[in-house]
Amino acid sequence: MNETWKNLQKSFFAGLLVVVPVAASVLILLGIFTWVTDFMLPDFLHKQMLTPLYRIIALVLFVAFTILVGRVTRLVAGKRMVSATESLITHVPC
Repeated sequence: MNETWKNLQKSFFAGLLVVVPVAASVLILLGIFTWVTDFMLPDFLHKQMLTPLYRIIALVLFVAFTILVGRVTRLVAGKRMVSATESLITHVPC
């Protein structure tokens, strides 16, 4: 019974290491997305039925923009940042 309890604890904490950062990232992105779309929507559109359509369009544009930034980062600055990070990590004493 004691061994089973230890395995459950280890599994729980390993799950937390995955779930908490993913949930935090989703909540932060949703918060930013809602804030930006609320800011960008004119006041008269907040009361109309088309607001979800505008939010969907904004979501598609946000995803496209994020993909574009990611692609540029990977191709240009990303390679430099990765190599700099790797050199920093290799110089950290164990």
